[in-house]
Amino acid sequence: MCSLHPLIILVIGMLTVILMITVLKMNAFIALITSAIVVSLLAPGDLDTKISRVATEFGGTAAGIGIVIALAVVVGRCMMDSGAADRIVRGFLSLLGEKRSSTALMASGFVLSIPVFFDTVFYLLIPLARSMHRRTKKHYLKYVMAITAGGIVTHSLVPPTPGPLIMAENLGIDIGVMIMVGALVALPAAAVGMFFSGYADRRMNIQMRPLGGEVSEPEPLEDHQLPGLLISLLPIILPVLLVSTNTIVHTIAKGVAEDSSLEHFKILCSHLGFS
Repeated sequence: MCSLHPLIILVIGMLTVILMITVLKMNAFIALITSAIVVSLLAPGDLDTKISRVATEFGGTAAGIGIVIALAVVVGRCMMDSGAADRIVRGFLSLLGEKRSSTALMASGFVLSIPVFFDTVFYLLIPLARSMHRRTKKHYLKYVMAITAGGIVTHSLVPPTPGPLIMAENLGIDIGVMIMVGALVALPAAAVGMFFSGYADRRMNIQMRPLGGEVSEPEPLEDHQLPGLLISLLPIILPVLLVSTNTIVHTIAKGVAEDSSLEHFKILCSHLGFS
């Protein structure tokens, strides 16, 4: 039996996910599992193992990164409910000022999307974008796109969000290295996103629409009701600091061990009469 090219199988799998979510309006988990089964059936292998290997790989992935993702969800939810996320946003606004409010929104999305899922960050920051637009009467598109530019890059590149975490697991990359390199790549990407946000805002005059039905704008909490900025940042800074420190120490220890082994090899060669 002639097997399909891997790229063709990949495209079929992607189309399956997209059509099931956008056209059939199915749950994302069901769409992903169905797509995995379709890809497994089209891929080479014995028929009796094509279904079981989906479950096996899913279990292996969950075992490798499931706990990290679950804890990240808990941390993100705690930051949302406690007001820590709101405090971080207000900290950036206070630091950068209202004239750079779009940059503050981008920076807030950039930081918050590390432990919190992007869609949650987006819904958190959108009321702020609407509030700023009501005060300035302009730049609504820039505010919304700035949130997206900051949030999507760290969500896509910096663990512990699922995408980069899975890629680090599959490629055998240290989590600390993935965090540091992902953040370095994300910074210029977010800057380009900010530049394009300003360009799009100048080219397209999109007005803010009122909320429909009986929905009203949420009332923000008072500053005294929110936790301090340092406490709010700790759930983000502490894991990144610990993981990065582990990576640095492990790298240094590995280098010292290699140097020590090389020195012992040179001593052994000199004892044996080799130069």
